[in-house]
Amino acid sequence: MYEVEFYKDRKERCFTTEFLNELQTKIRAKVVKWIDKLEKEGTR
Repeated sequence: MYEVEFYKDRKERCFTTEFLNELQTKIRAKVVKWIDKLEKEGTR
């Protein structure tokens, strides 16, 4: 199993999380599903 990490800047802002939070609910669910798949299977 792999770990997907979202990096923060010096001010502890995570732009990835901010971007995901701005997406429509349906689209965000799809992206989160792909992130979960990456964590389980890696980049195969």
